[in-house]
Amino acid sequence: MYSVGLDEISKNDIVVLSQNDKAHGIKIKDYIGINFWQDNQHKVDKYKSFSTLSLLALEKGNTLELWVSDPTQLSNVMSVLEIDGAYKLVETTDKNLKIRTEKNKTILKIDNIRSGETKYIQLKK
Repeated sequence: MYSVGLDEISKNDIVVLSQNDKAHGIKIKDYIGINFWQDNQHKVDKYKSFSTLSLLALEKGNTLELWVSDPTQLSNVMSVLEIDGAYKLVETTDKNLKIRTEKNKTILKIDNIRSGETKYIQLKK
């Protein structure tokens, strides 16, 4: 995994993508971090969530790594995350993950039901 040391980051490397009651999102170099606050659809950058969700994404070349969780641990349904672009699954820690691609979008159903556990998902274009 690629890592960024704090001494390698300048204020010009930090971009605020969203800061409202629906989501807070930032981009630092190749990383994007988003907290979706509500159980209704909202899009930040190339990611659309349909429920409360925390997301960390790292895109390098054709590889997209995702870390997804529901820190509220209250969800009764699988989390749905839609990503712009067509991706295929490489690996995941979510044994119940459902993935499909349609119209240049990748839709993930992530099993975060009543779990604060972070799920890792690696995708390739």
